[in-house]
Amino acid sequence: MTTSTLDSPFTSAGTSAAASPEAERLADREAASTNVRVLHVINGEHYSGAERVQDLLAARLPEFGFDAGFACVKPDR
Repeated sequence: MTTSTLDSPFTSAGTSAAASPEAERLADREAASTNVRVLHVINGEHYSGAERVQDLLAARLPEFGFDAGFACVKPDR
């Protein structure tokens, strides 16, 4: 039985693991200009379960072509 992997349309399949630091910086700069920017507006009263999930998700989103930002709002402010 053969298995295949699915590549994200936002990542390139031909990247080298041994790229130079300069090449990595250039690739990061190019990726940043093509990433979709997302702003999450959340209740900033407490850092608990839902906020932790969003935080962990945001750490992985750049791998899939998204730059995530957060705006925390508090009631009555």
